[in-house]
Amino acid sequence: MSFPARQMGYNALSARSSTSATECPGTLAEPSGKPILEVIKAQGLKNTVVVVTRYFGGIMLGAGGLIRAYTDGAVAGIDAAVPIVNVLHREVLVDVDYTWYGKIENELRGRGVRTGEVSFTDRVTVTCLPEAPEAERFVNWMTDLIQGQGNITLGESRYYVESE
Repeated sequence: MSFPARQMGYNALSARSSTSATECPGTLAEPSGKPILEVIKAQGLKNTVVVVTRYFGGIMLGAGGLIRAYTDGAVAGIDAAVPIVNVLHREVLVDVDYTWYGKIENELRGRGVRTGEVSFTDRVTVTCLPEAPEAERFVNWMTDLIQGQGNITLGESRYYVESE
């Protein structure tokens, strides 16, 4: 006896403010998306989407077998994935005379502070990107570094991918 192959997809999503699991219509509702969502929760992942696709070839797994299959598929997918970590940074624009640029550049590099665009006009404006929770402390440190001889302006907050 042969059975036509049938493809079924199950999704689970974990976002900052909510979690959900979706089911493939016409299948057992309990053992599909929920096990995938439980794997996401157990691994402490946020803002994550996992899709497990099962190709039905005629073998009836039953509820327990389906739960194991979806759980194993979710674990395998997460283990094979490369996590992307986004970190919130705050733009701090430091506008100084050219005489300060070398010192600022050296100090930022030594502290491992992410930087953005550097604008060279009649003055130098360096876009510094400290992590958002550290922005106020960074501004105080930078003010001391340039001895108050420049303009420091807070810009937008935005996420950047954290590199290893």
